[in-house]
Amino acid sequence: MSVLSRIIEEVGIFKNARTNKSGDIYFRGQREKNLLIPSLLRIKNQERRIEFYEGTYYCDGWIMGASEFEKEASSWEILARFQHYQIPTRLLDWSSSLISAIYFSLEKCLSCNNKSECVLKDACDGYPVIWVLDPVRMHKELLAKDICNKYSAFTIGVDEIQEYKDVFITNKEDWKLGDVPIFIEIPWKNARISKQKGYFTFHPNEKELDKFNVSDTWLKKIVINECEIEKLINEINIIGINDHDIYSDLPSLGRYFNRRLMDSNIYYK
Repeated sequence: MSVLSRIIEEVGIFKNARTNKSGDIYFRGQREKNLLIPSLLRIKNQERRIEFYEGTYYCDGWIMGASEFEKEASSWEILARFQHYQIPTRLLDWSSSLISAIYFSLEKCLSCNNKSECVLKDACDGYPVIWVLDPVRMHKELLAKDICNKYSAFTIGVDEIQEYKDVFITNKEDWKLGDVPIFIEIPWKNARISKQKGYFTFHPNEKELDKFNVSDTWLKKIVINECEIEKLINEINIIGINDHDIYSDLPSLGRYFNRRLMDSNIYYK
């Protein structure tokens, strides 16, 4: 069995095991040792609270990157753009595309010269991992019944939800959805987010997503072990997935061309 077939089979088992099969599932690719919480909430500094960094990043990002945003953009749309360009936020990336998640899990391996021996696996934060999320089940387990029965996902611009900046930046309001993560859909107004079929979980606190007592009912972890890494890279190459398919910009096209040269044993002089 191919590695890709094994992953698809595990996803299928998870999907079919649900008592309520309505609703889509979503995927995230990362390294095994990385925490399942957003980048902002991984910051550790005894002298500064997370709220300090959050306010600084949001306000400075809004001022310095204003040309990137539409005038009517909501604070959620601004936050999504920040997230996809590596500005720390309370968002954790998910995708409706399994292939995109597999690519992100392997991203460090693609340019590694030691794929077969994987001698750098510890330095690369462990093995590649695919997380599979059922947001409908997550909301049913974590949110109050009157909320979870109404929302399988919170859709910005459609559902009633507080503005992010009113709660977490200006402190005008208290957060009304409790101390648990929620699954959120933010309009794809950016080519990169659209290409990656991006969705998010939003996290009001630092608790890791997989540390909730009932997480095994709505969250699954698939590890790509050492002997599978190179095989899976070959399989996605055969399918034709590359950097430019995921990022859709000139830097990613350059990485793709350089990797083709490297794989062809053609070197610059």
